[in-house]
Amino acid sequence: MDNNVSVITNSIRNWWIFLISGVLFIILAIAVLFNPDVTYLSLTIYFAIIFLLHGLFEIYFSVSNRKTLTSWGWYLAIGILDLVIGFILIRNPLFAASVVAIFIGFWLMFKSVSIIARAIDLQSHNVKGWGLLFSAGILGVIFSFFILFNPEIGAGTLVLLTSFAFAVIGAFYIMMGLKLKNAHEWRKV
Repeated sequence: MDNNVSVITNSIRNWWIFLISGVLFIILAIAVLFNPDVTYLSLTIYFAIIFLLHGLFEIYFSVSNRKTLTSWGWYLAIGILDLVIGFILIRNPLFAASVVAIFIGFWLMFKSVSIIARAIDLQSHNVKGWGLLFSAGILGVIFSFFILFNPEIGAGTLVLLTSFAFAVIGAFYIMMGLKLKNAHEWRKV
């Protein structure tokens, strides 16, 4: 069975990249929540910055672990996708602002499915806490459908949902980073 997280005997290098990404998402969630007057344009700028940073982190993580992870290419693809989206948002902020709800919905869906897949990989290695990560992914998918099927929702509601989504994703990345730090304790059953 080919897993995103291979059976390994040593800790995965650069586990801290997930930890930093998680902290950035949590900071962004707080910033969005406590600035409810944030406009779509500034929300787009927030997104662009996070996409660019996370894309760079994910690319670095995948390349530095290409000999350890069997599916390092998926991490690389996610990083490249985030980087491309970040550049699109930076270069076209007015366009991006007009479709930010759809961007958020699809992005959240993509990230949530990725969280579910990674949680299942952790479960296959009998890593404790995988169920919480799995639940966070399911919750993210539900929120993504809500946003996609209601793109006309008000800016305030979108800001609150976006803040919550960032917090959930941030928590996932922090937990994932801590799990990867202790990867040498995983055992294949």
